[in-house]
Amino acid sequence: MNIPTPKLGSTGRVCRNCVMDESDPTISFDETGLCIYCQHTLPIINTPREKWPGNSLFLGDIKREIISHSNNTDFDCIIGLSGGLDSSFLAHLAVSEMGLKPLLVHVDAGWNNSIAVSNVAKISKSLNLDLHTIVFPWRIMRKLQLSFFKSGLPHLDVPQDAVFFSSLYQYAAKFKIKSVLTGANLMTESVREPFAWGAYPGNDPVFINSVYQKEFYKPLSEFKVISSLKSRIVYRYLLGMKIFKPLNNLEYSKNKVEDFLQDEYSWEPLNHKHHESRLTKFIEAYWLPKVFGVDRRKAHLSSLILSGDIDRNSALDQLLSPSYPWVDIEYDFNFIADKLEISSEEFVEILNSPIRSTKEFESSENLYKILARLQNLFSNEKRLYK
Repeated sequence: MNIPTPKLGSTGRVCRNCVMDESDPTISFDETGLCIYCQHTLPIINTPREKWPGNSLFLGDIKREIISHSNNTDFDCIIGLSGGLDSSFLAHLAVSEMGLKPLLVHVDAGWNNSIAVSNVAKISKSLNLDLHTIVFPWRIMRKLQLSFFKSGLPHLDVPQDAVFFSSLYQYAAKFKIKSVLTGANLMTESVREPFAWGAYPGNDPVFINSVYQKEFYKPLSEFKVISSLKSRIVYRYLLGMKIFKPLNNLEYSKNKVEDFLQDEYSWEPLNHKHHESRLTKFIEAYWLPKVFGVDRRKAHLSSLILSGDIDRNSALDQLLSPSYPWVDIEYDFNFIADKLEISSEEFVEILNSPIRSTKEFESSENLYKILARLQNLFSNEKRLYK
């Protein structure tokens, strides 16, 4: 079957400093051609770490707070380990540099990349850590993911994100672990994917159920999504859970960390950010560019330009080709269709279906956008939400 080829490369006006362009409908530029992301981020990352807004804790301070906060004798914190760069290095940092006893949790939502699975095993075994793998029921995941593919929306990662987030928080509560360590960081994630590119600002059960019901005509009763609002009110304030982002306290370099993990743990790099999931790899490398004219690599590469890990010309060159070989994209197209229990022909029909807006579904979108911006005011992440 001939699968339509997406258009790659820049769209419209491009920032003079990074590679964000007008495929983001909300982007703006100053009189010099500097985009709003660079205007927001450059003043922050050019400031010493100890002066970053909200970044008052150093690694020793984080360790002391976590230990004093712990009421579990076996584990003092929890880490969601995907096998990707940030979570793998975070596990190393927590044990080897901070002397913590983390519980590692890996969530298998049915789309695991074999390299990422191998990395998870290498990290957990080398660090001699307990690894709990949560296998999410495929019969639920298949229907969730299929409903989003058929929705005509770009937010195709929402089901996976909801499963990962909800499972981790539920597991932390089960083991009475109050400290969650996350690999979120400003140096590799300073430019956040815009909402129009499928980056939904949190876990929204109303939105997920609305998309699901439009396809299957009944509420999603077999999986309780933990909303971002509930995580802030119930888990953080009533149960006392706290989120820590230790990578923001380091001179964190993607290239240097990749080299270190390969040397220390025989860790294998993935083609690109978020490719721990075969589905996400396909969505970002093919589906979003073809259906929506969106290439999320522009945000990821722009973050690396701002952190000094890559130069702009190299990033522009990368955007001219898919992030993995076309023969693999064709194979994954058929693999994903088969896993979703639809024909390749039906998958092509879905590909060519009309694009829809989130306004056609029930959601708490506006509330979540406000919450995301408010959280940004009081955290050390300081990414621009658009």
